[in-house]
Amino acid sequence: GIPPFDKRRISSFFSDAQLISTYLPMLENNPSLKIDVYNNPMLVGSANYTKLYKPHYQLAKKYDGYNFYPGYSGKKIRQILANYGFGLMIYNHNGVLFGNKHFDNLIPTKFYLYLEAGLPVIVSKEWRELCKIITRYNVGIVVDWSPKTDLIELISKLDYYSLTKNVMELRKLLDKSVQGIL
Repeated sequence: GIPPFDKRRISSFFSDAQLISTYLPMLENNPSLKIDVYNNPMLVGSANYTKLYKPHYQLAKKYDGYNFYPGYSGKKIRQILANYGFGLMIYNHNGVLFGNKHFDNLIPTKFYLYLEAGLPVIVSKEWRELCKIITRYNVGIVVDWSPKTDLIELISKLDYYSLTKNVMELRKLLDKSVQGIL
């Protein structure tokens, strides 16, 4: 989930994960871009949500294409995500103060959630191991994020049918792997 904006999670340490530094420049350069963010519903209680995520709600007021939601658990979020075109896993890694090695081997559970929902993914190149999977199985695209990244243009050049077909094939392969473990 997205770290809240509070005294315990200083923005200078968490700016990449808080996503404002990623999405704001993209929306400024392409106001017609549509981004819906569903945060982890278990991260913080709903009472202080608007206060703890104020920058996201401000961004949503400024850009019609940006929406920020507390999120849902389990089957409900998979059903909602299945109505989207892509899962987005891009971040502004510029200025990450520590943990760059962390991105080398990490494969976020969000990736598997997007696969379950049948979505191809758009991933920052810094997720090195994840990028290998994306490339090997052709289940999305790897991007080198910059403030001028134009997702609409990138997406328009893709063979969406092939990507979604490959997502379903990878899901089958992973299902077989898991069955072998259990």
